[in-house]
Amino acid sequence: MTITLSSITDIVSLIGVAITIYIAYRLAHVKDIFMKKARLPVLYKSMIKDLNAMGPFINDDITKSDDFLNKISCLQSTFENISQKVNSELKTRITEWINSSKNLRGKTRNELIDIYYEANSLSKAIEHYIKDQEWDILK
Repeated sequence: MTITLSSITDIVSLIGVAITIYIAYRLAHVKDIFMKKARLPVLYKSMIKDLNAMGPFINDDITKSDDFLNKISCLQSTFENISQKVNSELKTRITEWINSSKNLRGKTRNELIDIYYEANSLSKAIEHYIKDQEWDILK
């Protein structure tokens, strides 16, 4: 069997395709890491800002407070974005919160306060998740 220039170029081309596929796979992994390590803390800060802005309304009649209800709507959007960047357990909790915080106008004061407190609880869980991700260097 003689090795020709054509067969050498075929082999090099196959190696090039394999390297290209490997690099594409690794770049997708790098993107996932970036979304978790860089974007998630930014979303977390936005969520905390909205939660802190809601606190003063708790003593008022929040069922009639458009500002309070608007902040919950903002939190829904932020939580939806965060849920795409966290593990499945936390994602399930976030999805449950989003579902419970829909149709706000018909909710009682106590139900709205429960939604607020659950959002605070989720914020703590997300904070811990972010801190865990800082130490997760194996992924």
